[in-house]
Amino acid sequence: MADFTRTNLKLKYSWGTQKDKAMTVTGFPRNVIFDSNEGHQMVWFVNRYMETIDWHTQASFNNIELLLRQYLPLGINSHHHVKLWLDWHLTR
Repeated sequence: MADFTRTNLKLKYSWGTQKDKAMTVTGFPRNVIFDSNEGHQMVWFVNRYMETIDWHTQASFNNIELLLRQYLPLGINSHHHVKLWLDWHLTR
């Protein structure tokens, strides 16, 4: 899996969710809400997503971070739907 950490993030985040709790999410479930303002969730989600599309660069990590923080529509909030949204934006 990609191994980026909070030091690789460019934007400011809340760190309320414990890292261990964020890391329990596997795959991209429909029933787990993704909070793009929560740092541990952002790092864990982007690392998992990058692994699925075989991307490994810091620039890619930060581009996905920016997409999720600034362009993700409010109604798209499950891990599954966030992944589908990213797939659509990154493959067209």
